[in-house]
Amino acid sequence: MVFLFHVVCAEIPRDSTGSLYAWGVATYQGWAGVDLFFVLSGFFILSTLLANEALPGSARKYLLARFFRVVPLYVFLLLGYFYLPPFIREGHLKDQLFGTTTPNAVYLVFGQGWAPLFTHDVGAGFVAVSWSLSDEVFLYAVAAAVVYRFRRRVAVLAALAAFSWLCRLYFCLVRHEPSVGFFLPLCRMDEFMMGGMVAVLLKGGRLDRLSRFQTWAVRTGVGAGLAWFVGTTLALADSKGSFAMLADLPVLGLFFSCILILIVAGSATPPAPVRRSWAAALVYPLSRLGVISYSVYLFHMPLHLLFNYGCGLRYVSWALPGAGLRFVGECAVTLAFCCLTYLLIERPMIRVGHRLSRHRPSPLPPRLAS
Repeated sequence: MVFLFHVVCAEIPRDSTGSLYAWGVATYQGWAGVDLFFVLSGFFILSTLLANEALPGSARKYLLARFFRVVPLYVFLLLGYFYLPPFIREGHLKDQLFGTTTPNAVYLVFGQGWAPLFTHDVGAGFVAVSWSLSDEVFLYAVAAAVVYRFRRRVAVLAALAAFSWLCRLYFCLVRHEPSVGFFLPLCRMDEFMMGGMVAVLLKGGRLDRLSRFQTWAVRTGVGAGLAWFVGTTLALADSKGSFAMLADLPVLGLFFSCILILIVAGSATPPAPVRRSWAAALVYPLSRLGVISYSVYLFHMPLHLLFNYGCGLRYVSWALPGAGLRFVGECAVTLAFCCLTYLLIERPMIRVGHRLSRHRPSPLPPRLAS
């Protein structure tokens, strides 16, 4: 979703018509992939913490596992950011890749999510998407504190989600800086906490069997959330404006959390075998894409800009001739590169983290494991 938003929608001129306009509308909602990511991350991180909290040294093991999962690939991204500039000639694409007011030291401490407070900039295009990784690192610490310090976890998670929304309210209506509210870790906790609440409820057995009324309420929430999101975002030009910050983001969090509840509720019973169909044929490639999704997310923007730079372009736009062929080539290069980074860096480092921490991953319900 985020890939399509960045490499398709963001590169289509605002005044486009015809097929280009249709492409832009079709991919505009892709920015919501970040919100889905935060909800799923909250669910899986809290599930893992809850599964390991009774084990000796579980906090240390959790930190080790997270370090080797996140940091090695991020360091590889930073190496490209620090050492590639001398090899790129001056021009608009170089400015997009490396132009920023954020000090380089900020990236070394995962501070880019906090940088908009001072620079109004989350970093150069090469590393700009890592703002969400900065937020994730902060949320990892918050999630650990909730599990190891509190017993009434649902109440604490709900309070943190409400506090996050109030922070966005402050930056939108008092400071008039909605973009800060979009990136700042304190302002992006609510969706993570909503996913975490689903994990806590599942762990406590409160989702083992939903009543008919509860199932109806959750399904109604899904339908209402979808109608709200489509109806409002189609009418907006800026996905990071005040309305989106105060209305769309919390609705998206509830929407994705309701879908998650429907997936995990009553999931103790293994699902029936998936029939052979066009839908079943999508399962394998989508699951493989999920395996390399972290690498795709981190590297899709630098690869996008570098690929078009290698094609001899001075700037990127879908209005330029041959954009469709370049897009196909870019997708192929991105998938090949990310498969290599997964095999050579990400997977070996994950194994190292597991060996050092002997950390037990969260036990997935059969519907998710399949």
